Amino acid sequence: MASSFSVPVSAKLRLCQPVPKTIELAKRLEIQGASWITLHARTVSARRRRQGAADLNVVKELKMHLNVPTISNGNVRVHTDLQSNLAFTGADGLMVGETLLGNPW
Repeated sequence: MASSFSVPVSAKLRLCQPVPKTIELAKRLEIQGASWITLHARTVSARRRRQGAADLNVVKELKMHLNVPTISNGNVRVHTDLQSNLAFTGADGLMVGETLLGNPW
């Protein structure tokens, strides 16, 4: 797909099961032309959806394995979480979702 478009193509993932498969999938997407990868470091499980902390350790590990920018998604509830997340993961950027719906400022 990336070679078919003139605009960048990215991918957003959740944690695979088992978790090491997440890094394998992201590397495959990078090889196929993804310009950046966003990882929401929770599983797809509906039971856990929006519950518990995202596993930012996996974002940190993913960043070490990719050459394209890595975007962290998860565990941002208040403004100070932005810098903490970036400092811990080393990610190139952040994606914030539902927190902004409840408190956009």
